[in-house]
Amino acid sequence: MQPPAIDDLASRPLHALQRMLANYDGRNHGQLFSTVAAHFGKLGASDHIQQVPILSHDTAETIPANTLVRFRGMVVDMFNPEFFVGAYRAPGGPWRAAALYTDAVPEDMDAAAESSIMERRPLLLTPVPHEQPWATAAWAGQPVEPATPSKLLHTELPSPADSTGLQRQY
Repeated sequence: MQPPAIDDLASRPLHALQRMLANYDGRNHGQLFSTVAAHFGKLGASDHIQQVPILSHDTAETIPANTLVRFRGMVVDMFNPEFFVGAYRAPGGPWRAAALYTDAVPEDMDAAAESSIMERRPLLLTPVPHEQPWATAAWAGQPVEPATPSKLLHTELPSPADSTGLQRQY
């Protein structure tokens, strides 16, 4: 199997996942997950990561379904494990992703000859509280504005004589 191109990982993540499932045997979930992590790890280490939109309150409504997103946050809670059909195979066909990395089940899954039950642990995430704008910009790959020096450094120091004409004593 030819590994998915980094462009495919960013722009068509589910298509890339289907290509990774070509070598899946239906039993070794650990191998599948390590393959997926390795391929998407290459995306995170490349400049192509900037193609992946950032999920936030402002962008949530504009990002299309089944789009790979980036989110920076903290784990607040971990819910009970969920068991689901992660992959399935039609008679004589290749393995295909079912509810693996999606919320919808494909329509043709009813005709599956084999299926693979997997487990996931849903997490409740929250944005990092009180994160400074420069940290958010740096993570998003945007230019970071330098820290603004205090107002005192931008203004000239007062002359020894104040506005009343009296001289200050130090």
